[in-house]
Order: sequence, then structure tokens, then C-alpha cells
Amino acid sequence: MCVALILIKKYCKSDRARQIAIMVSAGLLLVSIIFNRIALSFRGDSWSWVRLIPGTICGVTSIVFSIVTLAFFRNRNHAVFHFLVYVAIIGGFLVTIYPDFIGQNASLMYLPTISGLIHHTLSLYLGILLIVVGEFKPHIKKWYCLLLGYFVYVTYGLFAAQVIGISNSMQIENPFLPGLYWWVIMIIVSAVIYSTLGVLELIRYRIKRRRPGE
Repeated sequence: MCVALILIKKYCKSDRARQIAIMVSAGLLLVSIIFNRIALSFRGDSWSWVRLIPGTICGVTSIVFSIVTLAFFRNRNHAVFHFLVYVAIIGGFLVTIYPDFIGQNASLMYLPTISGLIHHTLSLYLGILLIVVGEFKPHIKKWYCLLLGYFVYVTYGLFAAQVIGISNSMQIENPFLPGLYWWVIMIIVSAVIYSTLGVLELIRYRIKRRRPGE
């Protein structure tokens, strides 16, 4: 992943080249999450259409992030990215250090497991890629997008649980870890994101002041 980011940054100088790199990455993410949902739907003794519908934060993020990235090819600094990019990066990073779904089978090559690892990795990669190539620019002025995103996710989680019947949809019912309920995670993640945005804004301010003639 790091090698791909370096190569794209170094050699994809034109807008067309950057767009191709992003579109291919988003396409791969979409394919991987669809494959993951299909693999999950056949898990167990019988097929279940309910498992085709993503019911986790990372699952929803992967499918929405990939589709939105493909659709908003002229404006990937749209407000929706000021939620999706952060969730994709943080979610992908956390799963990298704590992949809680690996234990669902003894083999790492078990299709639901390996496809889950792939779509989490690609989601993390796409989020970083948009920042590296300058398509997405984190900014404190878009702070409200994070809160709106939380509201949409919680609303979807309640709908998926109550209407569709997805157990523990969006991890609303049960904690990720003992004591780590969704609202605790939300506070921690928000603190990390807003602190990072604050530091970036301070850096921008200092750079602007040091420019000659300003």
C-alpha cells in the first residue's frame, strides 16, 4: 500500500493520471466489499439475503465510500468526504491492529475473512490516496460534517436493526470491547479528528504568515 501511494504521488502528475488511479482504487474497493458481502451471505449452513446488506461501520463505509468516490469525480472535497475519509482511515487502521473478525474461522484464507481484510485495507488506502494526491483537503471549517455523518450512521443502524433485522447493526447494541460502546468510540474518534484538524489549521496559519508579502 505504501509503495503504491509513493509511486502514484511520484508518477501520476497529470489530472488524468490521478483520476485513473483514484477510479481504479475505488473500483477495487467496491468489488472487494461486494465480494465480501456475497461471501458472508453464504456463511453457515444456508444462504441469507440479510447478510448481503452491510451492518457494520466499516462495511457501510466501504460501500458508500467507493460509490461516492466514483460518482463525485469532479469534487472529491465535497462535504460527504469530510466524514467518509476520516472513518475509512481510522476504521481501516483499527482493524489493521485489531482484526476482531479473524477468529471466525481457523484459516486466514476463509473467504469472509480474507475479503474482509482486503476491503478494510483498500478503504484505508483510498482515504490516504485522496489526501496524498490533493483531491481531499482536511479542514476544520467542515467540522459539522462529522456530526452529520454520525447521525446518518446511527439512524441507519437503528433502521437496519429494527426493520431489516440485522443483529447489533452498526455496533449500537453491544460494545466493541468491554466498556467501549458506540458513543464512547464516537467521542474518542471526534477528539482525535478535531485535534488533528486543529493542528493542521495552526500549521497552515503559520505557513501563511511566513510567506513574503503577506
